[in-house]
Amino acid sequence: MAVGGAIVLTAAHAVRCDPPGTAPELVVVDAAGIVHGASVRWRADAIDLAEIEVEAFSAPRATYARPRAGAIICSEHAGPTAGRACGLITTVGEFPSGAVTVDIFHTLPVAPGNSGSGVYDAAGKLVGVITHHTLLQPGGLASSVLGRAP
Repeated sequence: MAVGGAIVLTAAHAVRCDPPGTAPELVVVDAAGIVHGASVRWRADAIDLAEIEVEAFSAPRATYARPRAGAIICSEHAGPTAGRACGLITTVGEFPSGAVTVDIFHTLPVAPGNSGSGVYDAAGKLVGVITHHTLLQPGGLASSVLGRAP
């Protein structure tokens, strides 16, 4: 999820390698299909968020809105469930990680492969990033960054 300039916010598990040091070089494929090298600027596994810097890439700065329970949200997914999906924010709560983030529980359909997708309100403002789904379907968890995580 591009947030401005060369910076992309994504789910930390999307850039984690197990065991450490075994992952291939990190690359990002943009909407035009161009492959860019990338590097992790920070990763906060406790809140499943990471910020990466993408080489030779520039995106407009994202506008941000605070998530509100009851708000309609949508996301554009890449594979495997390509397309636009919408749902409602059911609950918003602070994440006890010490970082300035909140959990957004929602009814937006989420499937493996959607991690790192942006979640937007009806005005097109960023409210969070999909981190993982819950056991109750449809729905999942998006983390919303209210300030830069450590």
